[in-house]
Formats: sequence, C-alpha cells, structure tokens
Amino acid sequence: MSAKYDAKKVRSMIKDDVWLCANVSSLNVEELKNIQQLVYQLKDPEERVTLKTLCEGTIENASKSPIVPRFVIGLCGKHPIDDKYILSVFDDFYREGKIDIAIYVAELMLTFSDSPYVLKALADCYSIKGEVDKKVATWEHLIKTDRSETDVFYQLAEHYEEAGDNQTALNMYKRVILRHINASDLSSIKAAWPKIINLKGDNAQYIISLATRIAKTAGNDKGVYFLDEAFEKGDFDINSKIAILKKILSLSPNDKKAAEKISGLFREKYAENPRLEYCLENTGLLSNYLDADKAVTNFEKEIEFIEGAFVYHNTWKLGRIRKIEQDQMQIQFLSKKELHTMSCNMAFSSLKILPKQHILVLKAGAPADKIKQHLMDNTEWGLRMLLSSFNGQATFKQIKAELVPSVLKDSEWSTWMVAAKKELSSNPFFSTSDESNDIFILRDTPITFEEKALQVFHREKGFFNKYDIVKDFIRKNGITDSDEFIQMLDYF
Repeated sequence: MSAKYDAKKVRSMIKDDVWLCANVSSLNVEELKNIQQLVYQLKDPEERVTLKTLCEGTIENASKSPIVPRFVIGLCGKHPIDDKYILSVFDDFYREGKIDIAIYVAELMLTFSDSPYVLKALADCYSIKGEVDKKVATWEHLIKTDRSETDVFYQLAEHYEEAGDNQTALNMYKRVILRHINASDLSSIKAAWPKIINLKGDNAQYIISLATRIAKTAGNDKGVYFLDEAFEKGDFDINSKIAILKKILSLSPNDKKAAEKISGLFREKYAENPRLEYCLENTGLLSNYLDADKAVTNFEKEIEFIEGAFVYHNTWKLGRIRKIEQDQMQIQFLSKKELHTMSCNMAFSSLKILPKQHILVLKAGAPADKIKQHLMDNTEWGLRMLLSSFNGQATFKQIKAELVPSVLKDSEWSTWMVAAKKELSSNPFFSTSDESNDIFILRDTPITFEEKALQVFHREKGFFNKYDIVKDFIRKNGITDSDEFIQMLDYF
C-alpha cells in the first residue's frame, strides 16, 4: 500500500462536522462520492479493518448515529455481514425523500450486495424520478434475485401489456404462477389464472401442464377446478377441448359432467363416422361407467376402426379393413390371399390402426422413388412421418431399417441423415429423450429453452460442465422458477 494513505489519514481528511453528521439534509451526493474515493485508496485489507474499527467506535460513542461512519463500514466491511450499516444509511435518505442520494447509495450497494428491499425501494425512486426504463430494469433484477417475490411480476406484466408486448407480459404471468404453484398459494393462483387464460387460452397443452402441477401440489380436485375454468373461458379448438376433458377425467375418473361434455364433442368430431353411436354405447361412455377415463381411452381406440382403415398385426403385418358387420370384421392382409374374419373385440385387442402417412402404408401403396423424392425434398415431413410411425420417437437405427434398402441406398441414406440431423437440432418440434441422446422425439408443442437446457444438462457427465450449463441458463435469462431449473439445482 502506498504510504500516503492509511486508515488514520483517510479519517483525518474527512471533516468532523461531516464525520459526525446525523442529519440527512446536511449531506449530498458529492460528499459521499468523495468519501467513497478516499476509502477505496486503502488497498491493504488490514487498513480497511482499522478504518472500520474507527467507524464502530464513533457510532458507539455518538449520541446520535452518524451517517458517514455507517456508510464507510459498508465500504470496508464484509458482505453481507456488515451491509446493515450502509442499508440503514440508504433507508435514512429514502424515508426522508432524498431521492438522488438514495439512488446513489442504492446503486453503490448493488455493486456488492443484492438486497430485495433496496431493489424495491430503488425502483420506487426511479418511478418518482420518471425514469421508467431504469425502474423496469430494477424490477427485472429483483425477480432474479428474490425467488419468493411475486408482486413485481404483476407490475412488470402490466407494464409490458401497456407497451403492447403481450409475449413478455405472458412470460411474467407464466413465471409468477409457477411461484404461486410452488408455494401452494391457491388464492394467488386464482388471481393469476384469468391472465393466463386471456393470453394463453388457445394453448391446451400449456394449460394442462400447469393444471397437472397444481394437482400435484394442491390435490387433483384443484387441478380439475382450474381445468374447468380454462375449458369454459379459453378459446380452444375441438381437439384441444377434448384434450382438456381427457385430463380432467384422468384426475377425476367419475366426473359425469366431463364425461357428458366429451361425449358431445366426440359426436361433433366424428359426426360422419358410421360407427359413432356403436362405439359410444359399446365403451360405456353414455352410461354411468365406473371409470369414464378408461371409457374414453377405449372409445378413441375403437372409433378408428372403420372400413378402409389400415391395420397392423404382429404376425400378419399390414392389412386393411374391408368390411365391418355387426360384431365382425373382414380384413385383407398383404400376407394372406383370402379375407381374414375376426370378432371386433379380437380386432381391438390384436390390431393397431395405422395412419395413411405411416411408413408401412406408404411403402405398400407408393413407388419407392416417389417416397425417396419426397424425403429428399422435405426433410421435416420425412422426420414427422417416420417418428409418427414409431409412436412419436425413434433412433436413427430404427429409421434406417425402414428406409434402407427398400427406399434409399446407403449413399442416399448418408446424405439424408446429415440433413435430418440439422433439422433435428434446429426445429423446436423435435427433441431428444431424457434417457438417451440417440432417441429422437416428435413433440406436440415446441421445446422451450428450459427443456432444452435440461436435456443438455442430463447428457453432460462432468460436474463442471453441468455447472457451466447452469451459469449459461441464468445468463440467458432462463426461467429460474421452472421445474427444469429446479431439477438442475437438485443435482448440486
């Protein structure tokens, strides 16, 4: 340390009337800035400890608590142990309405300590000064710092709504409702739910995921309550409405109202299906079925069995339903010359309905060159078709077995696989399994940043690599209230 500056020298350079001042009106920003610069001349930690001791002695012996010694302890002390002194200085100026000097002290404190109280008060100071951008930035800082904070989320959401930025507003509501759910704060969930429905009331999968979390923390009946409200007030298409009712029935299998509603929607969706009434009756969906959830599952399976539908049998492979009469079906399997007859119940248990875009159906009905051309021209279509053919997830080994050599040559496969890997890494509707990086999944909704980060986190084996992923997650403003982030923290 330079001999020019030691603790006693710094103390001697501060006038006694300033050193002992306890009146906030007698100090200004420039005086505190000058004192800060003097203190920061002390490079030796021992000299800072000595100055801190001088400050403590002054405070102990003074009739009123002087401002500057408390301020200096904050500059010399250990954080957050000694932050109470500089926090009290900030509080004095803030409560007396000395906004400029309160802002200075608060901004200084935030260079070495994050205090939720100071952040809230600082945002208020910026609001008084009319500095909206700084106020919003301080709110953003606060919600990252204080994991129990909720009120500021609503203020931020309202700010972004007024600015016309509905997506960011929605993000605030999504984050705060997660905090309410984690805290099992049902009254606050109820208050936030209409906002979620207003801004996200067309995304059934998101609504269902939230309700599932509510059911997990607060009970199935609460999950059903919020799903009911979403069903009534959201703007969903018929398939989304069915998905919501199916979730309600999974949480409450004997919910007769939900069973009646889903029966009505099935009648609307399958109005042209000649087997509609038979399937409704046969599955028990129209009666006082003991388990409406199971009845829905059976109905959705049976309703797909119509004349002309493609089916798959483990032994006889691909076939097509030619005729359904009373309780029997006639099926033409490619491996059989004659029509094969089986009971409907046997068909339901032994056959799987295949969509027209299934790879087995395409290979049976279209020239290989035509399929190959479509694969090469539209990689996304190819991946969607192939993953769907494997119930939504598959490995490249499984996919290759279906394409080579029946559709693609080895060289063509290599070219297509390069394009497929690029599409898989960039398209948010494709992701990898948590269990294996080799299993690719077709998603109903796009993968979020949080989900992607967790997948990468699971795949990494090294401690420090995982630590870097968490740091990157925070740096990129990932949602720290999300299940994904909490799972990452649990590892540590």
